[in-house]
Amino acid sequence: MSNEITASDALLLELLSDHQPRRPRLLVNLLAGKKTVATRYWGLRYGLLGFAGLQRYWGSLKLDFSGTQGQGLVTTTSKNELKLTKQGIAQQRRLQFLEPWQLASKLSVVRLAPF
Repeated sequence: MSNEITASDALLLELLSDHQPRRPRLLVNLLAGKKTVATRYWGLRYGLLGFAGLQRYWGSLKLDFSGTQGQGLVTTTSKNELKLTKQGIAQQRRLQFLEPWQLASKLSVVRLAPF
């Protein structure tokens, strides 16, 4: 297994889970910003709506599912859904992305109390 991880692979690891298989087409549609009911519903169920439309800002972003599978980070279920392996979980923990709510606390944003 190579220690090199691309930005696309890192994003894919952030989008996947070890206990909840994810459909590859949903991930592609979500990043592309498709506004279908199915994309929004499953994005909400998986807690991934914050990633909706990310491809618009990231230019030529392409999710390479075969790259992470070849490295042993992702496996495919019988329904052609993607799931993290133990190596994928370990790599995901090493990456430690900052979520928007974590970023706000790092920037010491002042929060006003509601009226």
